[in-house]
Amino acid sequence: MLKRLAVIASFFLTLPFPLPAVEPQEQAGVSIVEVPVFVRDKAGKPVIDIRQDEVRVFEDGKEQKVEMFLPIDLRKREDIRLPTEVTRRNFILFFDVTFNSLGPLVQARNAAARFVDTGMPDGDEASVYAFSSLKGVFMVSNFTSDRRLLHAAIDSLSMDRRFESVADSAGFFNSVMLAEQMTLSGLKVEKPILNGKTTPGGRVVSDIAVKEAIRDLNAGFKRNDEDFYVNTVAGYVSNIRDFARSMQYFPGRKFLLFFSSGFDTKVLGDRDPNLAAEDAETLMRGEFEKWGASESARGRNTGLDLASVLAQAMRFFSSADCRVYPVDIGGMANDANISSVTDTTIDQQSIGRRQASLFSFADETGGTFYKNAIEPDKAIDDIVRSTEYYYMLAYTPPSHTSKKPGEYHEIKVQMTRPGIDFTFRKGYNEPLPFKLLTAEDRQLQVAEIINNNLAPEGLRFQAEAIAFPEKDGRSPVAVCLQIPGEQFERAKRDIPIEVYTFAVGPEKGFEAYTHGFCTVPSGDANGKLQQNGIRYSDVMVLRAGVDYQIRVVVRDNSTGELGAMTVKVTTRKDPNSFNMATPFFVPSKSEWTNVLGYNPEKPPARAGLTAQEYPITYRSKPCPVEIYPNLLDGKGRGLLVKLYNFGLEPGKKDPDVAISWEIMDSTGKHLTTPGYQLMEKSNRISETNLEYLFQIQTEKLPPGLCWLKVYAEDKISRKSATDWVPLLIK
Repeated sequence: MLKRLAVIASFFLTLPFPLPAVEPQEQAGVSIVEVPVFVRDKAGKPVIDIRQDEVRVFEDGKEQKVEMFLPIDLRKREDIRLPTEVTRRNFILFFDVTFNSLGPLVQARNAAARFVDTGMPDGDEASVYAFSSLKGVFMVSNFTSDRRLLHAAIDSLSMDRRFESVADSAGFFNSVMLAEQMTLSGLKVEKPILNGKTTPGGRVVSDIAVKEAIRDLNAGFKRNDEDFYVNTVAGYVSNIRDFARSMQYFPGRKFLLFFSSGFDTKVLGDRDPNLAAEDAETLMRGEFEKWGASESARGRNTGLDLASVLAQAMRFFSSADCRVYPVDIGGMANDANISSVTDTTIDQQSIGRRQASLFSFADETGGTFYKNAIEPDKAIDDIVRSTEYYYMLAYTPPSHTSKKPGEYHEIKVQMTRPGIDFTFRKGYNEPLPFKLLTAEDRQLQVAEIINNNLAPEGLRFQAEAIAFPEKDGRSPVAVCLQIPGEQFERAKRDIPIEVYTFAVGPEKGFEAYTHGFCTVPSGDANGKLQQNGIRYSDVMVLRAGVDYQIRVVVRDNSTGELGAMTVKVTTRKDPNSFNMATPFFVPSKSEWTNVLGYNPEKPPARAGLTAQEYPITYRSKPCPVEIYPNLLDGKGRGLLVKLYNFGLEPGKKDPDVAISWEIMDSTGKHLTTPGYQLMEKSNRISETNLEYLFQIQTEKLPPGLCWLKVYAEDKISRKSATDWVPLLIK
C-alpha cells in the first residue's frame, strides 16, 4: 500500500519499538512502501517465528533496507496498536456474470450472503462488484461494514438495475434504495438485518435479469462464433485492468473473491493444439507477456494486445495491495436451460485453459486458486483463515530520478529459511495526479474518508445539522455548509466543488446521504465570492428520535483537495407534542453565494417517491444559514426560532410560550445572558406552527467557541424544548 509521510508517521508512532528516522520526500512521490508477506509451511499453516534477518527486500533489482518488520495476527486484533487501515481486511466480492452460468452464480451469491451474515469478522469490510459484457465492471456497493447494505447489494445482482443511485452516493446504498432492494429480493423490511442478524425465513430471489443477460450473450456468441468470443474477452480483460487500477486509490489490504468460471486462454495467442499442456504451464506461471501479439492475442477488431493488458492488470493489482482469490464455480453448472459462454467448447483442453486463466490471477497477485469449488463456502472460509497472519515489511523507496506518474517498480522478497512457501506484494506504481483519476477512483477516495471518519485538512469549511419535527415517523435534517472563499484563488476556469454527506446511525450503518455540486465562478471580477464564500444546504430524512453522526466531505474537483468533518444531531420525535426545530441564524444582508442542494420540485432519486418540503425557510421562502456567527462583529443577523404543536386556550388565537437564552463556553460554564428583540412580527405558518426572528445582543464574550442555549416552554401544555447553536467569537 502506498502512503503519504504524514499517515505513515502516525503509524510508526504506535509501534512498540523505535525506528530509524525517515527523511521527508516529495509529496508527489511515495514516502513509504509497505510489503505484506504471507508465510506458510508445507502443510499450509502460518509460520509465526520468521525473524527479520531471514528476509531481504529488493526494488527494481536493488536491495532495500527494511525499516519495519512486524508480525500481525488478526486473531488478536484487539491487542494490535496500529491504525485501522493496517489491521482491517477489505474483501471484494466480485461476480463474473459473463463467463458463468446461472446455477453457479446463484450458489456463489448465496455463499457470499452467508459470508456477510456470519463469516466476515468484525473490523473488516467488504464491497460488491460485478462484470457483464454490456456494462463492464461496475460497483454495486462500495467498501462498508454495514451488513444490511452488503446484503442488499448482493441480492440486487438478480435485478435488472443500472445503479445510478450508487454512483450518486459514492457507492453506498441509502435507506430508500435499501428498503426497495430488500422488498424486491424478498427480505422482510419490517424486520431489517442489523448487526449481522438476518430476518427469519428464506430468501426469495428473482433471477430473470441474470438469466436473460446470459442468454443474450450466448445468442451473440452463436451468431459470430469465435470473433464474438475473442472480442468479449478483449472487453473483459480491459475492464479488469481498469478495475485493478482503481483499487490503488483505496488504502489497506484487499482480498478479491473472484467468482468465475474463467475464459479460454486460447484467445491470448494462436497455439498448436498439441502444445496445450505447455500453454497451460506457461499460463499457470502467469507469464502473459511471453505470449506473442498474434491476431487472437490482440483481439479481432479491437487492436488490443490481450496478454499485455492482462500483465498490466496484474501489476495494478500488486500496486493496490490486492490479492486475487479465484473461486472456480464452473463445476457447479446445473441449469439445463442456460449454457455458459465457456460451455461452447467442452473438451478437457479448453477446461484446462479456462482454469489456467483463473490460476494465473492468483499466482501473479499472491492469492490462491480454488479449483472446481463446488462448495464456495469452504473456499471463502479458507480465504478468511489464511489471511489472518502475516508480516508487514516497510522501507523508504530510493530517490527515483524520473518519478513519472504511474511508473511501476518491481518488488522481490527473498527468505533464507528452507521448507516454506511465501507470497508478497510484487510492486507498486507512482501515484497519478488527481486530474487523471477516474470517477470510480474518486468514489473510492470518498469511501475511505467516510468509512474511517477521517478528517483531511485540505479544503476548509464549517458544517451544522438542523433537525426538524417528526412527520410520519421520519425527521427531516438539513445539512448546512459554509465554505470560505478566501481559500480559492481567482482562476481562468470555474472551480467545481462537490459535496457529500452521509448519516450514520447508532448501528454504524449508512441510512441516508446527500450529494451535490456548487461552483466558484471564474467571472467574479470583483472577487465577491473570494472575499466571502459559499453557503450550501441540503436535506435528508432520517428515523425519528435517533442519535446520528453526519459525515461531510467537500472536494475541489479541479485540484482534488479535500476537507471532511463530522457533526452530530439527534432527530426529533413525538409529532403531536410541543417541539422546536434547531434554531439557526439568518444573515440580513450578505454577499455570500447561496446554493440549495435540494430542489423539492425536482427531488433527486435518493429522496424516494415522496418529495420533502425544503425546511430552511423564513416566511415560506428559502433562506441562507450563517454558521458559527461572531456576535461581536456588528453585522446584521437574526436567530430564527420555529415552534410546533403548541397549545391554545379556548377562544384564543395566540400561543402562550416563553423563550429564554444563555451563552455558555464549551465546558458548559455560564458566560452571559444576552439581550434580544423581535426583529419582525411573528409569522403563523399553520394553526400550530409559528416562527420568530430575534436579534441577539451581547457586548462581551471571550474569543473562541461557545454555545447559545435556547429554551422554549409552552405554558398551556407545560412541555418544553431545548437546543444549542454554536458561536465563534473572534
